[in-house]
Amino acid sequence: MILKGETVSYQNIYFDVGYLKKHLPKHKHYAYEIIFMLAGELSYFVHDRTYRLREGNILFINTNDLHQNLTVDSSKYQAIMIRFSKDFLQTHNDNMVNSDFLYSFYNHTRALALVEEEKRTLKEICQAMIEEFELRLPDHLFCCHALLTQLLIRSKRVMLMREKSSEIEHPSYLHMKISKVAGYLNSHYMEPVTLDKISGLFHISPYYLSRNFKKITGFSLVEFLNLTRINIAKALLADSTLKITQIADKVGFSSITHFGRTFKTIVGVSPKNYRKGEGGESARLSTAHRLSAAEYPPER
Repeated sequence: MILKGETVSYQNIYFDVGYLKKHLPKHKHYAYEIIFMLAGELSYFVHDRTYRLREGNILFINTNDLHQNLTVDSSKYQAIMIRFSKDFLQTHNDNMVNSDFLYSFYNHTRALALVEEEKRTLKEICQAMIEEFELRLPDHLFCCHALLTQLLIRSKRVMLMREKSSEIEHPSYLHMKISKVAGYLNSHYMEPVTLDKISGLFHISPYYLSRNFKKITGFSLVEFLNLTRINIAKALLADSTLKITQIADKVGFSSITHFGRTFKTIVGVSPKNYRKGEGGESARLSTAHRLSAAEYPPER
């Protein structure tokens, strides 16, 4: 999936960079992710919308955002992927995160359409990062850190200077409509949600909504809602003292049995064991996570 270079991963410090060569299924994790398009076309769903990326586009994926590569045939695109933890940024400079270097991940604009000079500059930075990571010369991680810092600063400047003119538009009106549905589910996951209710709110027939939500996002409505709810539940289990029954209710499950079954199906362990740090996700940390050096991390 990521070729060339080896993942650097120890404790909660994580960094890797390489060419995206394998289709990635739906996932989320506690690393920041950047995709820079070199050629072709790639459809990528992030959080609440699908982006159609082309040469010179750059996409920023925040930590724990649900995302999925919708382009199964990797021969249709060339792209560079960079992934890193917040702690990697802080490794060489404790003030970096406080200086808003992560602006591009928290801004409403997640993807940028760059002009020629910007394309050339950011492409050179990304390729230099790969070269440093491959050659492993002395202090190569310091150099990768410096290049990543440049990339983040220059991307932030593009966003600040050009605002909406640099945004990537929805591929179609239907994509925009489905994005609004996904946004609604992200904001109202704690409420009772049915297909009929959503179709009524957005004036779309249930069949048309169900079929096109899956087609555009890669998720069924139920799957998307459950993943959103369980994602919030995982954060509450890790960072709060709420009882499991309270968490189930807080994220929209009326039945603790249904919550437990859904949680185990998605995460692989029960809510109780997840809170204990047991099972397949025992390496869990509260704010950043050690990621697999051999393969892309499992759903997290």
